[in-house]
Amino acid sequence: MKTNTLHIIFILSFMYVSDAQADSLSKFWQNTTTEHNYYSQQFSDELAVASDEMNLGLPALIDPNTRLNKTSVEGGAFVFHYTLIKFSLDDINTQLFAATMGPELHNSVCLSEEMQMLLNMDVPLIYTYTGHEGNDIASIMINQSSCNRYKENLALVNS
Repeated sequence: MKTNTLHIIFILSFMYVSDAQADSLSKFWQNTTTEHNYYSQQFSDELAVASDEMNLGLPALIDPNTRLNKTSVEGGAFVFHYTLIKFSLDDINTQLFAATMGPELHNSVCLSEEMQMLLNMDVPLIYTYTGHEGNDIASIMINQSSCNRYKENLALVNS
């Protein structure tokens, strides 16, 4: 497997690994370099390979209510497919869920140096959530632009 593909896998792994594992992966990332054109078909292919590699360890429970089923690459975006295993669409106020999870995800992703590296490569991250019966609950996209807005708002709140 190419080093760049490993970088992608390790970066994306930050979204669902323990703090100790994240620290270990961060050290790996900092000790490696890559020369790559992130806009190439080769990069898209490597992103797909990274998704396939991550899927080998899935599905995985993230917390008592959430399972990461799989990842995929769709239209250049890296997609995380989650199921809320204890809830159906009827149990969830979808607008409130998206309004709550959006900032939480932005906080995790946008303030992570490792995830920022991936966003700087212009790879949008999409987090999709379904209820236990498979109905769509929310889809939240994070990209460099949304992170910039999040950081600006955070700076205003903290000033």
